[in-house]
Formats: sequence, C-alpha cells, structure tokens
Amino acid sequence: MRERAGAKFRSQARDAIAPLPLSQADKRLLDRLKRFSRKGDWDGVESAFSSYKGNSSQIYSQVMHAAFRCGRYQRGVAVYNNLCAMGLPKNLPVFTLATKLFAKAGDTVLVRKTWAEALETNAMDVPLAGARIDAAAEEGDIVSAATVLDNMTKQKLQPNLAHFTSAVRACVSAEGVSHNAANFLLRKVEEQGLAPELIFFTALIKSYTHADLGNFTAAYQKMKDFGIEPDRVFAETYLGTLLQPNTKGVSMLEALQGTDPSVLAAAREALQDFEAANVELSGLCRSVQRALGRILDM
Repeated sequence: MRERAGAKFRSQARDAIAPLPLSQADKRLLDRLKRFSRKGDWDGVESAFSSYKGNSSQIYSQVMHAAFRCGRYQRGVAVYNNLCAMGLPKNLPVFTLATKLFAKAGDTVLVRKTWAEALETNAMDVPLAGARIDAAAEEGDIVSAATVLDNMTKQKLQPNLAHFTSAVRACVSAEGVSHNAANFLLRKVEEQGLAPELIFFTALIKSYTHADLGNFTAAYQKMKDFGIEPDRVFAETYLGTLLQPNTKGVSMLEALQGTDPSVLAAAREALQDFEAANVELSGLCRSVQRALGRILDM
C-alpha cells in the first residue's frame, strides 16, 4: 500500500512540476538561448538572459544547460540558486543539470543534497542516474557509482556503456587500491552483453595504478579480443600507468633502471603492437621506446 501511495505521490509531483506554457516572448528567448548554446556562445547567452524578468523554469533550465556546455559551472550554479529562490518548479531535467553543475563545481555536499531532493518527489530516470554517476566519477566515489548502477538495474533502467565508463572513472579518481572494483565493472559490462569501447579500456587501465602486471596484460588482451585498436591516448595511458616512470631530474633511461624485467618486456611488446597498429606515439612513448631499446638489448 505504501509503495502504491509513494508511486502515486511521485506521479502527482511530476504532474505538478510539468513546464507551464511559454509566452511568445519566452519562446523567442528560448530559441535564442538554444542557438547560442549550440554555438558555445556564452556571451550571447548572458546578453539574452540579462534582461529577463520572467519566471519560466524552462528559460532558467536552458541557461543552466548553456552554462554546462560552455564550462561556466559556477554561473550555472548561480542560475539554479536563483531558480530555487524564486520557488520555480524543478523537474527531473532541472535536477539533472543541477547535479552536473555542482559536480563540476566540486561541491559534493550539494550534489548529494540535490540527488536526495530529486528522489523525494521523482522516480529516478536514466539521465538523472547518469548525472549522479558522473558526479561520483568526479569525486572518486566508487560506492555511490556502484549503488546507482545497482538501483538502475533493480528499477529496469538498463545501464549503458557510458554509465559503466563513468563508474570506472570513479575508480580512477578514488584514493588507494581501486582496480578490483574496476575489474568488477568490466565483468558487469560483459554480463550485460555490452561491447566495451576504447574509452572504457583507457579508463580501466588508468585505474591500475596499484595493479600487478597480470591485470595489465589481461585487460589489454581482452581489448584485443574485442577487436579494439589502440590510439595515441591509450598507448600513453598504458605505458605511463604500467611503468610509472619518475623522470623528475633524471632521464627516462635512469627512471626505468631497476624496473622488473617482465614489466619492461610487456611494455616493449605493447609498443610493438602500437607501431603495428600505426599509432602515432606521444613523446613519452617514444622516450620509453628509446630507453627500452638500450635496457633490454644490453
């Protein structure tokens, strides 16, 4: 009974905060804001919005969206705060944008507060869930990312590869050992029947700061099994994370001296793969290549 009542309440809340019809003037302003946003013209957005005296949450939401696209996160937060102060209705898209803005602004407290407020009156949808996982990725909050993924599955909201990739990014940002959690997410991706992409494996390798060689070679082999070709970013990520050379004040050759020979051999094998795939090697990769040539061929 309580569950039905809760569902009814959330439905009523959604109906209550449905966007009100726009006036003709607001429609014209909304169109202008969308055009400026698509072009990344924040000055245009500010100019168009500066004289607005109305109270349409759609207008405020569009300015928040533009702020996010243009990287003006603090300004977007200020617009959201104005929307709240005016008592304007907040629907799921507004909560989603606010979550994204607070995450980029680094305000983890307000990320959690906004998330809780959204779920008080709304059933979670895919965009809101994605925004919360992205926020967890910014913070390195593996638990929150995993919890949202789990709740999505329970609520029949099928997580997609982008959601899992963001969750792996939470492992990258987390302090301490996190590669086991990232490997778990890889297994979940496979269980869901999703095909990982290069960006997923790049994030996965980044999470291997404290992982042993077996994790690197297994992940790289799985990537090859999926038929995924490496690129410049992956190559640098793989070698940089595998070797973790400290070149401050020393050459790459000196930095790699004393590294486990099996790790060096794996790095050279990967470099051979990268060259075979015609990857344009970065400066770091070429420096590693030269150093390995001298160390392993001695």
